[in-house]
Amino acid sequence: MQQKLKNLESQLRYQSKDKPIALIAPLNWGLGHACRDIPVIYHLKNKGYRVIAVTEEPLTSLIKKSVPDIETDLFKGPKIVYSKKSRQIARLILQIPSFIIWLQKEKRRTKELVEIYNPKIIVSDNRYGVRNKKTINILITHQLMIKTPKLLKPFEYPLHKIVNFLISKFDKCWIPDNSKENSLAGDLVYKYPLPNNCHLTGTLSRFNSAIVLKPLKEKEAEVIKKYDVAVILSGPQPQKSIFKAAIKKIFKKSDYKVLMVTGEPHSKTSKLCNNIYEIPHLSDALFKLLLQNNIVIISRSGYTTIMDLWYFNKSAILVPTPGQTEQEYLAELHKKRHTIITQKKLQNIDDQTLISYHHNKRAENNAQNRSQNYNNTFIIN
Repeated sequence: MQQKLKNLESQLRYQSKDKPIALIAPLNWGLGHACRDIPVIYHLKNKGYRVIAVTEEPLTSLIKKSVPDIETDLFKGPKIVYSKKSRQIARLILQIPSFIIWLQKEKRRTKELVEIYNPKIIVSDNRYGVRNKKTINILITHQLMIKTPKLLKPFEYPLHKIVNFLISKFDKCWIPDNSKENSLAGDLVYKYPLPNNCHLTGTLSRFNSAIVLKPLKEKEAEVIKKYDVAVILSGPQPQKSIFKAAIKKIFKKSDYKVLMVTGEPHSKTSKLCNNIYEIPHLSDALFKLLLQNNIVIISRSGYTTIMDLWYFNKSAILVPTPGQTEQEYLAELHKKRHTIITQKKLQNIDDQTLISYHHNKRAENNAQNRSQNYNNTFIIN
């Protein structure tokens, strides 16, 4: 009874505001979904919406650092657990029953949030249960088909039909990609015909020129420039820790100065160990400077990373998560632009070989005089 009275009080408070409300709910499988939602949040705010991010840590902290005045509420998501080895698909299949249960939990929590906030629209980033009959429902996804291992290839099209069915439950589906000739997602978007409710937004990057970032102090900029290598850690455990251990093994006795961003925006703990400086998070302005400078970037091959690197025409060393078929496909798709190395090879390579290989790859790319058709304008309708 007390909770119902609290919900009613909140509902009256939010319904009395002048601006229409938009809820945005990113999936908490790494930081990528929240990062690409930053320009969406600014877009909605510019359209006159009062935006409320409904998610959990560490995404709440990340979004608040990028959009300080945003309101937030708790919306827990499904927990994904990866294998220590490369059999991710098998591990994910075993978790399907729990995902189905979470779909129903998402619907119930969404209903509660609609009763509290009375939103006009809900934007869900890869969360298929976050929709409600009383609102306009928008899904953000770049995965209109699921890349499967060779042994499961016969299931690819049936899985695509299931994804299409889930997408059809939304009023609109925003696809963060360019037209086919400049696509960054490739088959993930374009292998099969797009559903009728799908709209291309162009690439989504928090470094979009329309977003005004907080100016950097001179000392902050100088700190970034002193590093030779920047490592961006992301993704679910235990693979994140395995990736981190492999990087530390390579560079622990290196002459290179390494900045390791651990992807923990809710933490304030930094650590210096010889030549490796671990920092939990970088502001968007510092991250932008990192990508603009002549620093070697080492990262997973997640789609948000691919978009951010493309925005700055930046080559990087990409290490796909073992058995994560989407990242393996994206790494293969972008191998002409980036240096691709498997995690297995990463665990058996030295710093000089790794960096030299990347520099040779970058010189090869520059020699090709590649042209790029940038799409830096947010084109959501």
